[in-house]
Amino acid sequence: MFFRPARWMLALVGCLSILSTIVLPRAAAVASSAQPHDISYWGMNVYVTKRERLRSNYEDNLPLLASMARSAGVRWTREELPWDLIEPNNNDFRGVYDSSLRLTAEQGFGIIGMLLTTPAWARDSACAGNDRYWCPPANAVEYAQFAGWMVERYDGDGVADAPGSPRIAAWELWNEPNASGTWELGPATDAGRRRYGEMMVAAYRAIKAADPSALVLTGGVYVYDGSYCVRENCDGLVFLSGVFQQVPAARQAFDILAIHPYIPTDRPDAPNIPRLITVEGRVRNSRAWLNASGRSDARLWITEMGWCTASGVCPGDVQVTEDQQANYLVRSLVVAQHNGVEHSSWFQFEDAFNDPNREWSNAAIVRNYNGSSYPVKPAYNAYRTLAGYLGNAQVAGTGPVHTHVYDPSQPYTGSGGTYNYRYTRGWTVIDVLWRPTDSTQLSFPVKQGVQVTVVDRDGERRAVTPSNGAIQLTVSERPILVVQGDVEPRLAVSQNPVTFLVEVGSSTAASTLVISNSGSGIISWSASTPTSWLRLGTSSGVTPSVVELSADTRSMSLGTHTGSLTITGSNGSGVLELPVRVVVVRDLRRAYLPVVTNR
Repeated sequence: MFFRPARWMLALVGCLSILSTIVLPRAAAVASSAQPHDISYWGMNVYVTKRERLRSNYEDNLPLLASMARSAGVRWTREELPWDLIEPNNNDFRGVYDSSLRLTAEQGFGIIGMLLTTPAWARDSACAGNDRYWCPPANAVEYAQFAGWMVERYDGDGVADAPGSPRIAAWELWNEPNASGTWELGPATDAGRRRYGEMMVAAYRAIKAADPSALVLTGGVYVYDGSYCVRENCDGLVFLSGVFQQVPAARQAFDILAIHPYIPTDRPDAPNIPRLITVEGRVRNSRAWLNASGRSDARLWITEMGWCTASGVCPGDVQVTEDQQANYLVRSLVVAQHNGVEHSSWFQFEDAFNDPNREWSNAAIVRNYNGSSYPVKPAYNAYRTLAGYLGNAQVAGTGPVHTHVYDPSQPYTGSGGTYNYRYTRGWTVIDVLWRPTDSTQLSFPVKQGVQVTVVDRDGERRAVTPSNGAIQLTVSERPILVVQGDVEPRLAVSQNPVTFLVEVGSSTAASTLVISNSGSGIISWSASTPTSWLRLGTSSGVTPSVVELSADTRSMSLGTHTGSLTITGSNGSGVLELPVRVVVVRDLRRAYLPVVTNR
């Protein structure tokens, strides 16, 4: 049972644990054990758990929403987990998000859990009030104990969990604490920075104690050029530098720096603007700041980035067209990944407020639920295309027609040039190309003897026949992909046949099957079996998927028992008929392992 000590004890513990000079272990060393989820670059603020979706009269279809995000290639989702709803009264913890988190996990998402907002009973007196849940806590240890309770509930270890609770592998400490609207003690004040530093240290220790393999993120901070700070808002890097000055131990109290490199008024790669405020400049500046702060070991993630579209209300009345939003999505995600960002959560998938007159609601890439569907914007198709081709590809530097230059010695960006970033997937080579503001004709060299396909931003494909070792391209603001090699979707599995090995008398046998796409794009699949003793953890999904398989072996005698499993893929990707066998032996000996399935 998780309990909270008396408040006088909290004050004493807070003084001893937060303000002590004990040095935290380096975050990367703590988090070096195997993670329960592979970290994918492809994330989104899907907000399946957002508080607005808890309303009894809320008109939504969360299973469809989550399924559409997965079908677009989203692999991780960033989810709000408000403290003020989970512990509305001291020691009154409530599993209000159990069902929505379970739905999220069942769809196969990795989850970033944001621990934010303060219940009225725990708020600092300087900003306490019934409707001011962005007021920081009066005592950082209260927040840390909430974090510890959350991690114990959702660490997936079977101890103190809600029944069937999912695994949350990454925890973000608040959201935008460098803005007064979400950190009411003031990000420019010593008191505000000290409180956030105290929270970082206390929560980091609580999270690692509950789940040593969990990843801890700073609250996502808005980054601009690393210089400005006024009473209401600070550049995130300036804010965190001040936090480290106030609480030196906070420097080691995170694994990942989370940044929000919004550039709502311009292109992500706009020419002739200050170099530091392009997406590339902000990412590079954030990495340089980590290195200078003694945290070169920390990872760099983007947990919000996006553009708001017309029509509707946008910040400062700055709007882009839906076509521009789609172009900027592709360009900024590719630039960020090639400059060392390990994960990006795009903002946002759908507006949980269902209110086009709310700022940033029109940054969504699908429209609100109309009773049967979520109509998509061009950015949805652009994300699906990009994630489908690059989701399991490796960054491979620049391509042969890349002329863009980032010169940190120059204050402005210059003309921009041609962007040509390269990826590889096995023998397949994928290039992404665009120009920031204009278009040009160019000759693109390709390999001899391989299939060459040009893919439009929204997924339309056309085969191209090279001439003299090159193809002719028009490169413009609308990105294109050049794929050299296998472009067709192709269903693949990790076991064929599927084999279980058990001792006689065992009641069940278990295994996993990874369903993937060895070609390009995303495959929707379904599975079925006529075999009575075979059980499937799920019968449908999108690639890549991990499917739990089990066999009821209670009545099986010595020998080999056979069955079958059929997996059918979409987009002409094939049908796989998998033999399934259970080998029952008298004694399961070391010599039997591993099971050899091709003899």
